[in-house]
Amino acid sequence: MTIQRSVNTPLWRQIAQILQSEIDGGTLPAGSRLPTEAELAKRFEVNRHTVRQGLAYLESRSVIRTEQGRGSFVNEPVIDYTIGTRTRFTENIAQNMSYANARLIECKVERAEIGIANALEVPVGERTLVLTLLRVVDGRPLSLADHHFPHARFPGLEDAYRRHQTVTGALAACGCNDYERRETRIGARMPKPLEANLLECNRHKPLLITESINVDTSGQTIEFGVAAFVSDRIQLVVDQSAEP
Repeated sequence: MTIQRSVNTPLWRQIAQILQSEIDGGTLPAGSRLPTEAELAKRFEVNRHTVRQGLAYLESRSVIRTEQGRGSFVNEPVIDYTIGTRTRFTENIAQNMSYANARLIECKVERAEIGIANALEVPVGERTLVLTLLRVVDGRPLSLADHHFPHARFPGLEDAYRRHQTVTGALAACGCNDYERRETRIGARMPKPLEANLLECNRHKPLLITESINVDTSGQTIEFGVAAFVSDRIQLVVDQSAEP
């Protein structure tokens, strides 16, 4: 397909329409990398600014995404991620017929500042264990999360996580066989440089941020988590079926 210079439709809009048609038709499948701006400018015989306008339009409609230093890619289907009383990452992803794995970025013991201490219901300065996990779904990064635990209650949690590779499995190995989500707060902010690099996302698009508190069967807080999700790869679904 070629652009028509004799019609009133702006050239950048025609470029966007052609690329949209090629995406819809499977010529540019989900996850594939688009030609560079220079290649597209040569193909359509326009300047790169015109190409950039067309790509920006497609990105604004979440058809494509731009990753810093890597180029533009056709967006894959958005994943529905359910937040309810029993939120489990692996189970959520499996429901989308996808494969998930987690990479342990960092494990450290630190003193709880006031915000963490209040969330975990421990004294300020109490030792906490922090697991930082990068979760990848079908080969693309989806979230980067800090999981905070009371160190005194779960002294062997780091080793348990390395053995089981899931938070649920590690907690069970440390004596917490079940837990529920008590609270989730959802917000948004721009990515930090390290987050953008690890998540391979656009530095200029907000991340979805969740702050969550999990409790054991007796109601005692066992975990405070802060997760950053790539906003154009996920849709947060709040399950209210357990609400009175």
